[in-house]
Amino acid sequence: MAEPIGVLVADDEPRQRRGLAALIRSLRPGYRVYEAKNGKEALKLVRESAPEIVFTDIQMPLASGLEFLEAVGRLQQAQPKVVLVSVYSEFSYAQQALRLGAKDYLLKPVRPEQLSDVLEKLEKQLHREQARSAGGRRTHPAGWPEPAGGAAGLSGPEPDAGARDAAASVQQREAEPESLASRLYGEHLLYKWMTAGDLTGCERAEWERRFRMAGRGCVLVLETAEPAGAASDSAGGKPAHPAEWRGMLRQTALRALAAHADAAAAAPEHEPRRLYIAAAWKDGCRSDEAIGKLREAVQRLARLYGRTVGAGIGRETPQLEREAHASCRSALEALDRLFYAPPGTWLAADAAGAAERREERAPLDAVRDADALELAAAACDEPRAAELLTASLERIAASGTPPMRAKLAAAQLLLGCMKRTESALDEADSRELSERIERQIMACPSWAEVKAAAELLLRDLIGRLKVSRQSRSELIMRKCREYIDAHLHESLGLESVAQRFYYNPSYFSILFKQHAGMPFSEYLVQTRMRKARELLLQTNLRVADIARRVGYRDTKYFNKVFRKMFLCSPDEFRRMFALRMEAGDG
Repeated sequence: MAEPIGVLVADDEPRQRRGLAALIRSLRPGYRVYEAKNGKEALKLVRESAPEIVFTDIQMPLASGLEFLEAVGRLQQAQPKVVLVSVYSEFSYAQQALRLGAKDYLLKPVRPEQLSDVLEKLEKQLHREQARSAGGRRTHPAGWPEPAGGAAGLSGPEPDAGARDAAASVQQREAEPESLASRLYGEHLLYKWMTAGDLTGCERAEWERRFRMAGRGCVLVLETAEPAGAASDSAGGKPAHPAEWRGMLRQTALRALAAHADAAAAAPEHEPRRLYIAAAWKDGCRSDEAIGKLREAVQRLARLYGRTVGAGIGRETPQLEREAHASCRSALEALDRLFYAPPGTWLAADAAGAAERREERAPLDAVRDADALELAAAACDEPRAAELLTASLERIAASGTPPMRAKLAAAQLLLGCMKRTESALDEADSRELSERIERQIMACPSWAEVKAAAELLLRDLIGRLKVSRQSRSELIMRKCREYIDAHLHESLGLESVAQRFYYNPSYFSILFKQHAGMPFSEYLVQTRMRKARELLLQTNLRVADIARRVGYRDTKYFNKVFRKMFLCSPDEFRRMFALRMEAGDG
């Protein structure tokens, strides 16, 4: 029996390499799976073990993925089907990789459904080659999955894998379904054309071959917003996978525009919430009507998936092929303005440009009441602080500040309030709250969410200040009472005690009454009389000595105060209650 199919995974990052190898083993348990940590080791394994499929990272030591691909092309043995794996930023290698004979191109992290599709496609190619070499008999090595559709679903002979002729390569790509690599590279070209407009000569030729969009048109950028919780279908079932939503949005948009324009769309992996659309309007087409149809179709789909889609509509240009990047730039500017608009707004660049924009101003120039806000927060005046915060945020929005700067300004308002009150918060509280301010404000996708988050954070700050000050004042008042108890024999007064604890006498008087439930003078008299009672009952000290111990230099005055409190003189009190205590009368 023939050996099972062999697959080699080459990657210098152990976690990436082992993860992809494990994924292949789970999808195809019958495969022989090898691993290599660099290009040199991978080439040696290809020579010795002859795997039919190779997944290789582009950037590796001792021969990169492209150098490995070139070396494989020079081998005098059956050559494996090579699939390159990379991150999005390395897309510039894709065209060269396809030209060198790569069969596909996967983005990290590799998803199981993508890998399964690529494996199935390669298995069909290998089965076709095996059937051709066996004279048309339906045979394939052990462990190979049966190709979908069986032998009847197979096309004719595949061009020789060693051929490097460009025309043959193009013919092969056109004869087969578009590979994932080819589609992704096409989207990369489209995205680069729309956002930068600086295609190289080779890229321009490939773009013209694929898209051929010219004449009157514009670029639109759709942006998806999700409500609280995961999106689900209209029946409230399992949440839709993000890839499904993006695919449906792209398909719906292109179908809606098909009758009005030659259109193409790019959904870059690094901007998962955005879809870039270029539309070259057909003769006689009214762009406003076409965009209206597009919006209706997109809104129907969005409702079905529980999402909201807004759009920035770029300025129309008579030469889309040359000025798409300018239209795209104006669409992105319009999209910036959507940050302040209700969810689902579609804004044209001309309307966005009509709004006053003062981007050169420093972020806090629009926040003239920052000091007043900080003082209100420091005073724990929540209604006044909330009012000033709302006014400041409204001025930021009215200034047309770009989203990132607007969020920074909002965060700075709250951090300013914290700085003004940092001495009242403990270090852990201060650090945790400042981190929350930066994290939550900067993560907000809309200005409405920035305002809501800022209001909650301000409320939290003031709440913590109140608790902290309450706890601190309680601690100080406890120490104050302990000080009074320990110094009753001294000449104590409100001003001297307030000075001792660094308080303004007027504020100290109010604070003391709040905590003790009575004015300072009344508390001092009661404390002195309680101490005098204790000394009368538990010692044999003379009344004059007791009076001095509780802060009275004038014994007659002490007697007067004591009689007012206990309705008898100190001597009478001692005779009355000392005898009872001796007799055991509680």
